[in-house]
Amino acid sequence: MNEPEVAFQSVPFLIRFLFVCIRDTDMKTSNSPFPCSVAIAADTGVIPQATAHYEKRLSDLRGLFLDPESLERRIREENDPICYENYAFNDNQAEGDIFFGTTIIYPGKVGSEYHLTRGHYHRRQDHAETYQALSGYGLVLFEREDGTTRSAELIPGKVTYIPPFWAHRSINTSDVPLVFLWTCPVEAGHDYEALGGRGMRQVVVERNGQPSVEDRSLSASVREA
Repeated sequence: MNEPEVAFQSVPFLIRFLFVCIRDTDMKTSNSPFPCSVAIAADTGVIPQATAHYEKRLSDLRGLFLDPESLERRIREENDPICYENYAFNDNQAEGDIFFGTTIIYPGKVGSEYHLTRGHYHRRQDHAETYQALSGYGLVLFEREDGTTRSAELIPGKVTYIPPFWAHRSINTSDVPLVFLWTCPVEAGHDYEALGGRGMRQVVVERNGQPSVEDRSLSASVREA
C-alpha cells in the first residue's frame, strides 16, 4: 500500500464515504453531454444533426386502416408512398436524460381514414411524453388497457400532454404535412407490440368534409352498409 492509500485509510469512515460519493458524482457529471442547440426545420421536420431517422410506407401499416382494399390499391397505384417519417436526437442513453425529435405525417387518406402513425405504449408505461405541432394540424388518439379512450388536438400553439399508461397514435387531418416535436425520457421506450399491429378503438375519418373521431366498430359498420 502506497503512502496516499495509507493516508486515505486513516481518514474517519464517514469522511471517506462522503469523499467517494462526491468523487462518483463528479465522474457522472464529467460524462454528461455538453449543452447544445439543435436546428429543426419547422416546415419539413428535418433535423440535420439527427442521430436516428426512419420512414414508414403504407405497406408498413397493413392491419391498421379500416379499408384494406383501398390501402392495397394505393400501395399498388402510387408505388407504396411514405406515410410518415421520424427524426430523433439523443447524445446520451443514461437514465434521466431526454430524447427528442420530430415526426412528419404526410397528408392523405386511405378510403375515408386519415393518414396515421403506428401508435404505441411506452415500455415503461409510467413515463409521460409531450407533442408540440410546428406546422400542419391533426389529432392524437389515446387509449388505456381498460378500454378508456380520449382524443386531443395537435395544433401549433398548444402542447399535447401524453400521460403515463396511455397508448397514443397521431393523425394528420390537414392538407399539408403535419410536423410535430416530441420529447420523452430516454428510458420510456416504445412498445408497438402491445397494440398487436391493430387499429386503435377509435379512428379519425372524413365525414362531410370534416374529420370525425368515431368508434372503430361503428365506422366499420358504416363502411359495410
